[in-house]
Amino acid sequence: MLVNLARFVKVDPEQALRRTNAKFRRRFAHVEQRLAERGATPADSTIAEMESLWQQAKSLEHNP
Repeated sequence: MLVNLARFVKVDPEQALRRTNAKFRRRFAHVEQRLAERGATPADSTIAEMESLWQQAKSLEHNP
């Protein structure tokens, strides 16, 4: 259904998925890097800590 919707609005569904996955990987890499700088891993961290770093990554993408 989503593929058909994407085609209807003239979006290449495969390309959209690739871009979304790349964005997720960039942001998660940011989270992992910042945690590593603190000597931590995602398993050692709280959801709140990771969410804060995720929001930071989003902000950096929008305001480089």
